[in-house]
Amino acid sequence: MAGFQQLRVTREVDFTGATILGAGGVPGALASGKTFYVDATSGADGYGTLSQNFNYPLETITAAMDLCTANKGDTIVVLANSPSSPAANETFPIAMDVGGVLLTGMYSRGLLSDSGFGTDVLNGNTITVSANYATIENLYLGVKTGGSTGNVIEGGASAFSFTLRNCYIEAQYTALYGFYTGGSYDFPYLLLEDNVWGDNNSSKFTNAIRLFNATRGMVRRNVFGGCSSYTID
Repeated sequence: MAGFQQLRVTREVDFTGATILGAGGVPGALASGKTFYVDATSGADGYGTLSQNFNYPLETITAAMDLCTANKGDTIVVLANSPSSPAANETFPIAMDVGGVLLTGMYSRGLLSDSGFGTDVLNGNTITVSANYATIENLYLGVKTGGSTGNVIEGGASAFSFTLRNCYIEAQYTALYGFYTGGSYDFPYLLLEDNVWGDNNSSKFTNAIRLFNATRGMVRRNVFGGCSSYTID
């Protein structure tokens, strides 16, 4: 093909330090950042930057967020957080306040026991988002205590291009909203896709999604269970 040449390797070649290139949907397509691993059961925040090796995970997502660098494509991987209880030393709400960070777990639909957590603070939020280009995906999220004002995820400040993808958002107790953007500020370019909200057996949200100001946002391919008021408002 024009513009391409065949590479013939006749001896061992050391590619250490080589740049990884890719196309859309292929690993390496984005700028490669650091990956930090978190495990509420076996992790320890004292591991620090050793947590880039999955054999030395941190205990808390907050500690991992503190190690991330803004706009470098860093990733936090939740290895095994039981949905029944948060990490003992986790700080809630978990603040996604570093731009460009991906928070991801190992959840897939039909497998709900891995990579889940929720706040145990009365009337508290589980996650607040205040940084641009933040992404949450493949997690089982909820609220683990009573009360009536806590949200599972809250856009707590003006930020843009937040993505929530392939998550199970369940308020195990009474929560106000599954996802909420409040106040007079804008939360633009929002994308909520391929998530499951609540369950079909009981009303566990006032609203699954409450959007005050979210210009140019998109909500698509979501599945909604029980809500006591509106699914999307």
